[in-house]
Amino acid sequence: MDPLWCGGGGGGFRSLEFQGRLYPSVSNDFEGQFFPSAVSQFSHPSFQRQLGYFDRFCYQGIPRSSSYPYQQFQDFEYFVVMDFEATCDKGKIIQPQEIIEFPAVIVNAATGQLEAYFQTYLRPTHNPKLTDFCKDLTGIQQIQVDAGVTLNEALVMFDEWLEKNGIKKTNFAVVTWGDWDCRVMLESECQYKKIRKPSYFNKWINLKVSFREVFGNFRCDLKQGIEIAGLNWLGRPHCGLDDATNTAHLLVRLIQMGFKFSITESLTGESNFIGKEQ
Repeated sequence: MDPLWCGGGGGGFRSLEFQGRLYPSVSNDFEGQFFPSAVSQFSHPSFQRQLGYFDRFCYQGIPRSSSYPYQQFQDFEYFVVMDFEATCDKGKIIQPQEIIEFPAVIVNAATGQLEAYFQTYLRPTHNPKLTDFCKDLTGIQQIQVDAGVTLNEALVMFDEWLEKNGIKKTNFAVVTWGDWDCRVMLESECQYKKIRKPSYFNKWINLKVSFREVFGNFRCDLKQGIEIAGLNWLGRPHCGLDDATNTAHLLVRLIQMGFKFSITESLTGESNFIGKEQ
């Protein structure tokens, strides 16, 4: 499925800028063309389901680029979407909690394409045996983490992957659904294991904040957010790579709707290199 194209039935929608105003447009699947149309004309229930809250949002004066691709107004060249999975147990807090899946998806801000995927499993060192609850929740099995890498090795592998894909020298932003991944999980584990992580993890976009600006200030999880945005959930919930991929699709949907992203959260004391894990 092309991440730029979402919608039900035989048609779909995206938005266009016409004479300084923002309009949704309906696709002609036979001719592959797009035609501006006033929002009020979308009275058919199928169009209303596709548009969702788009009617309210599209008249808020969000700056848009009148040229194609329409994503060119973003300040970032790339988004790196991440979603860690960690050791856990039902009704208990595991201390210290450790990352066991480290996934990422690269999104090209100029095209909306999901260009590359990263995934590695990590070997927890303080609580090496996964609970049954953790295995059931994440789908990660003991044999996978036993063969996994340390957090420090994962950070090195990830950094090299960004370099290989030409991302490190661009203006890119880390994106997560919520602040837990960067503010809590990665930060706390790096602190107690005395790992110096790359500074690009010290600031990020919390997509949940952006989502609420577009669709309203109500609480929902990622799967509910996907449904509200009119997208289909792909894969297994709490599989880190599947969660990151779905988050990336939601990011692209907000780009389509004209939302301009900016950093929402940051940490102090940035560092620029990776140290040795203890």
